[in-house]
Amino acid sequence: DQAITTYTPSGSSTTYVIGGASDYRGFYGLLSGASGYYVSNNNGSSILREGALPPLTGKADDNGISFTALSAGEPSLDTYKKDGTIYYTSLYQDFIGGTDTNVIGLAKSSPTNLTNTSLSDSSVWKVGKVRADSGSSSQFNDKPWVGVDNSGITSNIYVTWTVYNSSAGSAKIWISNCNPSLICKTTHNDTNAVSGLQTNTQMSKVSVDSMGRVIVTWIEYNLTNPNPPYFSINLWYRVFASGGLNPLTNPVLIKTLTKPVDGYNAIQGNTFGITENIWSEVGLAGNIPRLFVAYTECMGSYLYDIPSLPYADSCSNADTYI
Repeated sequence: DQAITTYTPSGSSTTYVIGGASDYRGFYGLLSGASGYYVSNNNGSSILREGALPPLTGKADDNGISFTALSAGEPSLDTYKKDGTIYYTSLYQDFIGGTDTNVIGLAKSSPTNLTNTSLSDSSVWKVGKVRADSGSSSQFNDKPWVGVDNSGITSNIYVTWTVYNSSAGSAKIWISNCNPSLICKTTHNDTNAVSGLQTNTQMSKVSVDSMGRVIVTWIEYNLTNPNPPYFSINLWYRVFASGGLNPLTNPVLIKTLTKPVDGYNAIQGNTFGITENIWSEVGLAGNIPRLFVAYTECMGSYLYDIPSLPYADSCSNADTYI
């Protein structure tokens, strides 16, 4: 199971921490959705309140059909430090409305609402749509990530995610530029995909550096067929200008990994046991903006991932540009 977790400190106080997780109570009707949130006012020593992101209504981008979707996990959180606003991106799915619409949602809340234990989930969070595709679409949206611009240049919120296209047999990284009112402008076609012409990508992360530049990292994987088979895994980044997301670079290769796989993984094309994730963050090194990248390299069977040597690299190629 993917018990995915995330957290962010509140910008208004050093003692408040907000966490998120794929909360399976939501699938059993015990919460209003499966994207859980948890608020602590004592640095995580205890939980002040918990709940789930409220339902989201809207229209699908591919055919305009109306949907009512419940949050479905895959959480990511970030904070707008100027006023402490918390942003939470998550999967949504129309399980009960009959359309099976698949949605990337974006929610926001304030420290005041999050710490008011008398409020309902729907009063704590405002929720908007980033992208939605109906059940009849060949497109499936997955693995969202949120990054807030704290540079002072804009107050934009950026969301990246993986777009799987069953008819094309591809997976690409898309990005959306959202404002504080949760109105999002999404790249709607493969021509404008972050990952360019790559066709097997996932696990994107988005950050904004102190100069307002938007930096996206992701994984590209390719299965080869020698004996034994192996995955060739490329770690990439790309830089965009703040605001309108005009590309400042083409995709830039950070590192290539090559890992053998067992027979089951080779047949199924399973990648979760090969490279679990890529993590990236922007920061300062000697007052110069830098991109830092870390990733986990795994190997093993379908059921058991046996950790190999973990890597934590300051990405020298990225440093050269950024």
